[in-house]
Amino acid sequence: METDIRGLALTGMDVDGVSKYDAMIQALFDYRPNIASYLQPLIDGYPESVMPGVILGYGMASEGRFSTLPRVAIIAADLCERYDTVTRREQMHIDAVSSLAKGNLKQAIEIWDSLLALWPLDLVAFRQMSLNLFWLGQRRRLADLCARLMPAWGKDTPQYGFFIGPLGFALEEIGQYARAEEYAREAVELNPSDMWAVHAVAHVLEMQGRNREGITWLQPKSKQFHQHNAFVGHLWWHLALFHLESGDIDQVLSLFDDQIYPQHSDFYLDIQNAASLLTRLNFLGVNTETQWAQMADAVIKAHGDYLYGFTELHSAIVLARNGEFGRLGQLNDDLEQRLSPSTSKPWLTAQLTRAITEFHSGQSSNAAKRMAPLRYDQLALGGSHAQQDLLLQYQIMAYRQASDLAGMKSALKERLAKRMPLDDMTEFRTRLSEIDKLTLNSDIRQYLQKVSA
Repeated sequence: METDIRGLALTGMDVDGVSKYDAMIQALFDYRPNIASYLQPLIDGYPESVMPGVILGYGMASEGRFSTLPRVAIIAADLCERYDTVTRREQMHIDAVSSLAKGNLKQAIEIWDSLLALWPLDLVAFRQMSLNLFWLGQRRRLADLCARLMPAWGKDTPQYGFFIGPLGFALEEIGQYARAEEYAREAVELNPSDMWAVHAVAHVLEMQGRNREGITWLQPKSKQFHQHNAFVGHLWWHLALFHLESGDIDQVLSLFDDQIYPQHSDFYLDIQNAASLLTRLNFLGVNTETQWAQMADAVIKAHGDYLYGFTELHSAIVLARNGEFGRLGQLNDDLEQRLSPSTSKPWLTAQLTRAITEFHSGQSSNAAKRMAPLRYDQLALGGSHAQQDLLLQYQIMAYRQASDLAGMKSALKERLAKRMPLDDMTEFRTRLSEIDKLTLNSDIRQYLQKVSA
């Protein structure tokens, strides 16, 4: 039986098939478009093999939509017909695809966890587990997973960068910024096309308020974004955030129109990126009515179909900004009744979508009261700290509109503590003192743009 580049057995493949499989893995981790063009020849040419079909199933499931699950179920059924003819590792992948077909992300995660305990060099399982832990908000577990696998990975391990890039991101999400940046930059040096590692460095720079460095990091790399798939929309979002926090609003609007949401899309990352950026602009007093209207049709058709609660929060924002309060109320009700194991805490999602409804319907005091006790629980909905910052900004603005000065100041201080490097406590205390002097009539835009010194 032939093995892949890291020594993992692949049922039903010859040397040429394995070579094509390894090339497909490279393209997958480089976020190249049209992975199906790599997969279909393998599926057709090696009918006894299951890993190409497994990866196809994972790809469909990663669209983050309930409506794609029937297609995943068809793939799972096909794979199960060969269950008894493949290795135990491959059987576990089939089990994971079957779990995803039922919308059960949590069960799939436990399967990948057990698989990686036996085969720590399985990049496919590592990718699936790490991404889904992220969307279930399990940052600590993601970092622990990487730590557990580290002894198996070394600089001489093929495609080592595809391990240390996610390791860097995991460390960033638990606040280990120096080590996170070290690993992520090393991954980019090994492979400049590693978009996840490029993204991990951007997160470190964002969380430390290193806006100019962020622009310098991403701008040159953006020349190659067209070579990659829709994930790079999120990198354009990061570049726009660096410009936003540097005060260059015109550049932000240009990036939105040209790169972040240039055309109709209901892809979950596009909805998150666009709604998040427009909301930040609105909180700074920028009129984006035209851009909100541009998103309306996509969200009206897709809301309620997203597996990830974090996406539905952004759907709620788009519906509210377009005055679709009837549909928003239905979304709130549906989330409260949802019992699916596919997403983390649908009731929590519903509470936050209700707070968004209240905020945009003039009930800011209710919105602030609803959000305040949830501000740490909401991490369970997934999204990075940089993405979750939007909800804290909502809370700040809700306090302001409700004339709750103490609440507004407290929330601003929490945001400062999350996003300002604490190397210089004198500067940190100075910034806290500035917040203490604010009144309800103060211009707080600078505190929503630039929080670092």
